[in-house]
Amino acid sequence: MTATRETVTQLQNLYQYLKTEDPAQSEKVLDVIDKLIHEKVMVGFGGHFSAGKSTLINHLLDKQMLPSSPIPTSANIVEITAGEPYTMTYFHHDLPEKYEGETDFETIQALCKNGNDISRVVISRPDCGLPEHVTVLDTPGVDSTNDSDRLITESSLHLMDVLYYVMDYNHVQSEVNVKFLMEMQERGTPFSVIINQIDKHNEAELSFEDFKQSVEHSFSSRGIEPEAIYYISLRDFSYEKNEYESLKSAFTQLYSSSYVRVQEQAINACETIIEKSVHNRSDGFFQREQELKDRKEHLEKGMRDSHLTQEDRRDTEQVISEAADLFKRRVSSFMPNAYLMPSSLRDEAEKFLESRQKGFKVGVLFTKKKTEEVKEERESAFYDQVLESIEKNLKWPLKERLLEVTEELSITDEELLNEIQRFNFIYEKAKLQDMIEPGASVTGHYILRYTDQLSNDIKKEMRQFVNQWWNQIENHIRNEKKKEYEKNKTVFQAMEEKDQIVEELEEMEEALASYRENLYKSLKNDTLSSMDKDLIKNDLEEREKRVQHKQITSELLTQTVESNFDESLNSESSLPEGHASIDSTLQRVTKALSIVEDVEGIDGLFNQLKDKQDRLRNRHYTVALFGAFSAGKSSFANALLGDTLLPASPNPTTATINKISPSSDENPHGSIQAIIKKEEELLDDLQPMFTKLELRSESLSGYVRQLESLQDWSRLEHKSTLFLEAFLSGYDSMKEYLGQSISIPWNEFSMYVAEESKSCFIESVEIFYDCPFTEAGITLVDTPGADSVNARHTDVSFEYIKDADAVLFVTYYNHPFSKADQSFLTQLGRVKDSFAMDKMFFIINAVDLASSEEEVKHVEKYVADQLGRFDIRKPRLFSLSSLMGLREKQGEQSLSSGINTFEAQFNQFLHGELAEVLTQSMERNLNELKETLATFIKNNQLNEKERKQFLKKAKAQHEEALNVIKDFDRTKEKESLKNKIDKQVYYVHHRMMLNFTDYFKRHFNPATINGKDQNIQAELRAARDELVQEIEFEMNQEFKAVGVRIERLLEGLIDQIQQESEAELKKVRKHLRLERREWTSVPLPAFHGELVIDERQSSSILKMFKSPRAFFELNEKEDMKDEFAALISPILKNQLDEANEIMKDYYEQQWQFLLEDHVHEWRHQIDASFHSLIHSVEHPADIGPLEKKFEQIKKLV
Repeated sequence: MTATRETVTQLQNLYQYLKTEDPAQSEKVLDVIDKLIHEKVMVGFGGHFSAGKSTLINHLLDKQMLPSSPIPTSANIVEITAGEPYTMTYFHHDLPEKYEGETDFETIQALCKNGNDISRVVISRPDCGLPEHVTVLDTPGVDSTNDSDRLITESSLHLMDVLYYVMDYNHVQSEVNVKFLMEMQERGTPFSVIINQIDKHNEAELSFEDFKQSVEHSFSSRGIEPEAIYYISLRDFSYEKNEYESLKSAFTQLYSSSYVRVQEQAINACETIIEKSVHNRSDGFFQREQELKDRKEHLEKGMRDSHLTQEDRRDTEQVISEAADLFKRRVSSFMPNAYLMPSSLRDEAEKFLESRQKGFKVGVLFTKKKTEEVKEERESAFYDQVLESIEKNLKWPLKERLLEVTEELSITDEELLNEIQRFNFIYEKAKLQDMIEPGASVTGHYILRYTDQLSNDIKKEMRQFVNQWWNQIENHIRNEKKKEYEKNKTVFQAMEEKDQIVEELEEMEEALASYRENLYKSLKNDTLSSMDKDLIKNDLEEREKRVQHKQITSELLTQTVESNFDESLNSESSLPEGHASIDSTLQRVTKALSIVEDVEGIDGLFNQLKDKQDRLRNRHYTVALFGAFSAGKSSFANALLGDTLLPASPNPTTATINKISPSSDENPHGSIQAIIKKEEELLDDLQPMFTKLELRSESLSGYVRQLESLQDWSRLEHKSTLFLEAFLSGYDSMKEYLGQSISIPWNEFSMYVAEESKSCFIESVEIFYDCPFTEAGITLVDTPGADSVNARHTDVSFEYIKDADAVLFVTYYNHPFSKADQSFLTQLGRVKDSFAMDKMFFIINAVDLASSEEEVKHVEKYVADQLGRFDIRKPRLFSLSSLMGLREKQGEQSLSSGINTFEAQFNQFLHGELAEVLTQSMERNLNELKETLATFIKNNQLNEKERKQFLKKAKAQHEEALNVIKDFDRTKEKESLKNKIDKQVYYVHHRMMLNFTDYFKRHFNPATINGKDQNIQAELRAARDELVQEIEFEMNQEFKAVGVRIERLLEGLIDQIQQESEAELKKVRKHLRLERREWTSVPLPAFHGELVIDERQSSSILKMFKSPRAFFELNEKEDMKDEFAALISPILKNQLDEANEIMKDYYEQQWQFLLEDHVHEWRHQIDASFHSLIHSVEHPADIGPLEKKFEQIKKLV
């Protein structure tokens, strides 16, 4: 297995050429040359972060060479090679360093994580499990928009002879995966796909064959053709579907494969390098090219308003030359061929010539006179015939032709045209005599010669005559062109400038084409001088000399901040204590009510307790379930329900909102109701896709017809394509149900929620199902994935965050916190402090994948740290396995799933913390009941005089107490409300502008702006539009979050007024107390802000883009970011100011309503309290039974 000299020479020639033209790309060619000289085979591994790349490499090598973990472990390229033991680090900005000998594993782990400083780590070990000629490359996760991460990943692709792309079983259809594989196919890099963790597959939920078909369809629909697809598990090697051994066999076969393939890939890699270099060269032209194109567009816009065309701007001399050609063709060329001397005219010529012969005379007498008369007659007759021939054969045809020429030349000069019409050509009569040759005899030959000479002379005279008109025509053209130029000078200059621009653009294009051609010529050249060979050898040696031999220092190790995750917050130690048992409270209240049911005068208190008892006994809870698709939400829901109710699949299944509710008389166990989307809701879902495809219609059916005939959907993301395909597939069968509620048979449920061709039409499904979970009064809402296509689900999700009794967020053990989770967690972080209590639970699902308890704790710390980034501190965090949890509930032995621990805490939360407010209120009512009975007993002991005094005082106190509630001056609360809204909205603007860098970076990065899929200007405009859309989205999300905070303020203000009023009431009567009714959620105000930026201004900012390299590597994007921030900030502020006014008006009204409602309730409570008090005095009862009841109640309190 040897590299041919010709291939190396070809690459060396390319290197020499690039060394002066594009040094950065020449270094990549030198990498490939070095690889071929040392006859290396390089096998790359790529994929999602935490897909299992490092673990797989360790297995394939039968040695733990790399750190592996469910959380990201590699932030740089890690290269494993066989040889003497050393570790080498390549830095972003410093010279590489080499550390001889073995390096401990913890240090290797730290180096691999330090992506900020280190771009590549080389680990050489004699016992690494590889032959000396094979090198393995492990890359960072590809799902990053971080500029440096993308550059690091791309920096190694030219070295890979083969790429193994690793995917998690649950994330095969990720858009990131699809895009990366399409890029590899474009580059021509041979690749195979490895789908890891297939042991998670559940045949009962989805057949493995169906899963494979969905994978293959996902690839083929985008034209992705891997060399092979391997389905593997690194946890269960006995699993029958596991193709690990086939993968390992294919991997080891690479050791002995023909080097021809490596050479072919080397040439292929260099061709990609050439195209990259041409792209870099075009970057150098980019700014000038954009300036020229913008200028050309501006000129063309001005030219469109003019009637002039390119024909009109021809050079005057060119126009005259073309006119002269026309004149020559149509006029001048006619005269030589004109036939002026027919036979009849020659006969007259003969007579005329005879009369001019010497000795010609007529008659005998008076001959002289007669002869002269005949001579004159013959001359006149001949002359008239000549003029007639000229008129017929020259003047009329020429006049007609001249007029045609003037018309074709658009000559409208009346004087010239009239002169042509008159055609005042005169051929002098004397010319007839002048043309006679002296002494010539009148013979047939001479007559012919004479008439030819005469014809030629006539034509000569005519030519001179007509040429005068040409001079007039030429002068007319010159004058008209001069006038036209002066009149349209600006347009003509624009046309000239445009020509120059087109010429310069063509020169640029030719220069790029020439550069590309020269690069390919150098690559195809297989001869190299010995001097050039030495130069390349020296360059390789110089590389080696740059390596610094050092010891590893602590500064090199990863700077990751240690988690402040508090293990005391784990599931065992965070059980709340001191909450009264609901059952105990209900039992005591029931008993108390039965004791006092016949006591008169306590109706108000009795009814309060009875109402609270009913509410507690029949309490209903809404529990909302969130998480990205394939995080295991549906599987977790099934574990809670104890049955495989919801379909669970590695494909995005929860495109609908699934509610699982307790059954009722109207909806018995097993019944299912589905709400089908309305046409306008479907249009709302699909409109972004239609816009990208440039489709327009007034109706859904109109769009369907257009889609059916549309061939090219390439502008859509993969996820959108699948959604649109599903919509088209299901439209005919679902269109009649749009906007309706339908019943679904139990056996068809999974089809409606899991099959995209039906689920994309479903807005929500409610399943009425009896099980211990729902029988506890719980409705479980399984929401769409955080990356759902459905835009409306954002609003639905927020309503559930706001109003649900509990929020459960599920993330996946092997892939915690995907990007799709971020928007949800951001919103959760915004409002968490506004909840009356911490109602959030975070689930790390599939913990059965953990290799050790230590690994689990490591992941928990990582998750806690990530939550901290969203201001979610001290989370209720549970690691569990929903798969094992379901098995446990279905009768299998205890599998340590962790589900029981979660449920114990969750139930304590629902029936303890959530009910605490109500149970504490009932406890207070029991105390109040005891105090009331004591008062009744005391009042029964009053004499008549004391009764009258008591009643008089009580009635006065009643009036005074009502005045306390009535005489509110609530100005300060209104001001507090307004100030709070002002402050909140101010901080929204401040916070969003602080986050503007992150917004900008998400849309302006090398993954979105590279010119690969479309021209860069289109990519820049798309990035701008998406940036504005995200800021608009975040603004509206912030508005909702402010609404939640203001609702909490309203609640606090009511509490404050209640406390202040109670303090005043106690001055009136010691035992008076107010009770606030259970809080009812306040709807959010209607507001949807739109961020509309000026097209002209934003386009001007986009023109700051010079080239991708200058923008990203030279950091010119900072200037554009600052300009966009300056443009957007005042527009954002205006929208927020508008929202501010809407909020003030809305919440002031809500405040007024809430205050009046509570005041009315409190007055009712005061009335009831005094009614009871007065009744006990006015209607004294037998003290014995009261004392007995008092003692009984006393024992219950």
